[in-house]
Amino acid sequence: MTNSYVPGTRDQRLVNLRALAITLVVIGHSIIIYSKNWGVYTAGVDAPYFSSLVWWIYLFHMPLFFFLSGFLTPGSLMRSSGAFAFVTDKAKRM
Repeated sequence: MTNSYVPGTRDQRLVNLRALAITLVVIGHSIIIYSKNWGVYTAGVDAPYFSSLVWWIYLFHMPLFFFLSGFLTPGSLMRSSGAFAFVTDKAKRM
């Protein structure tokens, strides 16, 4: 496996990591109702496995998104036509 970067290509490892993070968010949000710490609504069924799984997923899924965002920001900034254009484009998409 080579670590050389070719401009204009996507690193499939990062794409796969992003897909994993998105999948974990969907799973975490789907089973949050079984968490003991979620006070909005309590499930009628006790599911300690799901409660533990929610805890593990929430332990790292948001830090993973922040890491990926920070890791990929310099490349996006270099492709834009300046810092102001970069921030303006990001604000428009939000």
